[in-house]
Amino acid sequence: MVKDLSNQRFGRLTALWPLEEKRSGRTVWRCRCDCGNEADVTVSNLLRGTTKSCGCLSPRRDLTGQRFGSLTVLGPTEKRQGGRILWHCACDCGNVRDVVTSYLVRTPDISCGCQNRNAAADLTGRRFGELTVEGPAQRRQYWRVRCACGAQKEIRGDSLLQGRARTCGARCHQYQDVTGQRRGHLTAVKPTGRLEGGSPVWLWRCDCGAEMEATLQSVPSRHNRMCPACLKKRNQGIIVLAFQRKQALAINGLAPTAIRHILEGKLTASNTSGIRGVCLDQRTGKWIASGRENGKNVSLGHFDTAAEAECVRRQFVEEKYARPVLQCVAAGHAAAEAFGDFFQLVEKTE
Repeated sequence: MVKDLSNQRFGRLTALWPLEEKRSGRTVWRCRCDCGNEADVTVSNLLRGTTKSCGCLSPRRDLTGQRFGSLTVLGPTEKRQGGRILWHCACDCGNVRDVVTSYLVRTPDISCGCQNRNAAADLTGRRFGELTVEGPAQRRQYWRVRCACGAQKEIRGDSLLQGRARTCGARCHQYQDVTGQRRGHLTAVKPTGRLEGGSPVWLWRCDCGAEMEATLQSVPSRHNRMCPACLKKRNQGIIVLAFQRKQALAINGLAPTAIRHILEGKLTASNTSGIRGVCLDQRTGKWIASGRENGKNVSLGHFDTAAEAECVRRQFVEEKYARPVLQCVAAGHAAAEAFGDFFQLVEKTE
């Protein structure tokens, strides 16, 4: 519901009636100033005291004809930026620009932007891929370039410097001659004359002698720098090496991390005996000792007391893991570094 401010005074303003328009979701009121002028003010500006007059309290400063940096003020415009006047200004380079009052007054070396363009690196004559820069374009930060295929285009300077623009476009790839060039294990043989996704398809020969067809855009990627047969063989070799390394580190079929867990792992929450690998059989009342061998749990027998079960399990762990690991450490086995000072672990099992 619109709050009724009719005939209320706010500074030199008297609220008359609300308008249908909204500004940033706020109601706008038509107000009459004591000087006789009328002004449209939002309700928030009235209530906060931000606007107290039609502008007569702070008469507008006329900047027409004044010079600021490289700009000469031609006159005010009807545009507003945040409620501030935009002035129509002419630059020494011939361009025209609309500038807000505060920016004119507070910026000593202000211009239309030509100073920044002149200060930028001159790319004229430089070559970027298939593009040769002929000179600056009319648009800011753009340069006129000529491609090796003969086409002309305007491209941003940062795209050239950062390597994002190397040709005049996707169709330009068909003009590139990469015959004999090597990319990884592939050598370009000849173009096929076909296009895929705007990129030409070339015939490539792998070092193994096999030939394949691929686009210029797909070949630079890491996984397409060899033929599919060589790629499959390489991946299989990586898998075999990983398996061999895992086998080399294994002791009695278990990796070092698994053995460390057996020897020094913490008790689980379900363990009620307080002894690792020993539990009570509620049905028979016997104590069960268990161990782990070849990735499976192994029962070591039923015993009348927990001490007997613990003793049997210690002997099992020492025979299966502790002694073999000590032998590997003494012999400089590949897995020895994964155990560190292993003698402390062995003491826990004795």
